[in-house]
Amino acid sequence: MLATVVVVLAVIGTATLTTVDGRVHVVSVIVAATVFAATLILIRDLDQPYAGAVHREPTQTEFILHQISPEVHGPLPCDRKGLPAGVPGYRATTDSLG
Repeated sequence: MLATVVVVLAVIGTATLTTVDGRVHVVSVIVAATVFAATLILIRDLDQPYAGAVHREPTQTEFILHQISPEVHGPLPCDRKGLPAGVPGYRATTDSLG
């Protein structure tokens, strides 16, 4: 994902180099880099739901479980620990994706 961001920024930086004023070009590339960096940080935070800037408490997940359980016909797709049910060999991890 990081390589994709670098490639997109390189394309933005080179495609508009000759057609746009120098200051506008620099501002455009900096704004695009800032937006992409913020998106990657947000994705990283959302990937770890119990840590980071947008974290939630495990009790909030239990609240959702109790809220949806009356509407689910049949067993829930997860066990009491929140792990997928019926997936042999599933191992939860908190390692970063990067």
